[in-house]
Parts: sequence; C-alpha cells; structure tokens
Amino acid sequence: MIEYNYTTNKTDVTYHFKNHLNSQPTFTVFSTNKDFVMVATSLDVLYVNIKKKHEVDIDNLYRIGEIRNIIYLNKKFYVFANK
Repeated sequence: MIEYNYTTNKTDVTYHFKNHLNSQPTFTVFSTNKDFVMVATSLDVLYVNIKKKHEVDIDNLYRIGEIRNIIYLNKKFYVFANK
C-alpha cells in the first residue's frame, strides 16, 4: 500500500502485504482514523492494522467466501459474505 502526495509528488510505502489476494481488490475500506483497513476480493479478505503492521487473513480464520460487501460503522468492520 502506498501513500501518494500529489502536491509534492512524494510517494511512501505505508504497508507491504504478507498475504496475497487471488486477484485485484474489489473492496478497500478504511477506519475513520485510517489506522485499520480491510482489503478484499470476492474470495479473500485481509484485515490490516497499519500502525502495528499486523495482518489477519479473515477468510481463512472464519472460513468465509463469496464476499459481497464490507462497511465500517461505529468503529467496527462488517463483512457481508454468501458463504
């Protein structure tokens, strides 16, 4: 994950994923303070604590798939899955 400042044209790598997604992400949802993010395809979901550089493979942990949507509401992520 990179951070790009279009004013200064500066690019910084903010996080390097440890797990790989099976395709390009369909969903990317950040927490309000941008400390946490969930990145997903229809089959893979990764939860990342950006500050602590900690990553959790949610689809493997909870055995879910067919991801349909992800939202962040009231300091919680919600993953809607069909499996």
